[in-house]
Order: sequence, then C-alpha cells, then structure tokens
Amino acid sequence: MRSIIAQRGRSGPLGVTLHQYTAMSILERREGLSSAQLARRHVVSPQAMHQLIASMERDRLIERRPDAANRRILRAWLTEHGADVLRESHEAVDAVEERMLSVLTTAEAATFARAVERCLGALSEGTGDADDTMRDAS
Repeated sequence: MRSIIAQRGRSGPLGVTLHQYTAMSILERREGLSSAQLARRHVVSPQAMHQLIASMERDRLIERRPDAANRRILRAWLTEHGADVLRESHEAVDAVEERMLSVLTTAEAATFARAVERCLGALSEGTGDADDTMRDAS
C-alpha cells in the first residue's frame, strides 16, 4: 500500500524513498531509536540502515544525538523538516490507499486490513524493547 512513495522515488514531489518513509514513520511513533533498533523494526540489515540514516541526515529529515547513558550509541529524531515531509507523505499515501480500497466492499476492506496486519505482525515478531536494550548494550 505504501508503494506510492517508492514509485515516485526521488523524482517525485515528496523527495523521499519508500525506505525513508518507513523509517520516518517508525521514528514518528518512537523517536530516539538507535540505528540497530531502527534496522530491526524496519526489517533491514544494520548496513542498509546505516546508509539510510546517512541519507536522511544529509537531507535534514532526521538528526542523531548521543545516548545519555552510552555516548557511543546515536539516537535518531525527526527534524521539523522531516516531520513536515512525513506529514505530506502520509497525505499522499492516504489518498492512494483510499483510491485502492474504493473498489472493495466494506467487508472486503476489513478482511484485507486484518490480513495485512497479521502479515506485518509476522514480520515484526522479536522486535520488542527488551531485545533492543540488550542488543544495544553489546
């Protein structure tokens, strides 16, 4: 459903990729994640997340600050510019989802939503906060 961002890529009016949109959406819900935590939630490798973080920092979408307890860990926050871009991205995605779901009945849309949620749940198993804290300590 979120492929409108990917289809537009960097040439679109929003200027963000699907991976950037996903990472920023995660940070919108839980700012201050480390790169490792963000990689696990995004279901990408730490190396891929490192490159993604670098591009988002360069584009002023996020900023990173050292963790108070362990200054080697850098935590990510959306910038004001990043929050604005994300808000615009949400609007574009919502319009596409509305158009896509308009061909389904209410019951079909509900069934589809439940199936997608189950699939997403399967992908995000094992990304709990306790796991993240232990992994960041190592």
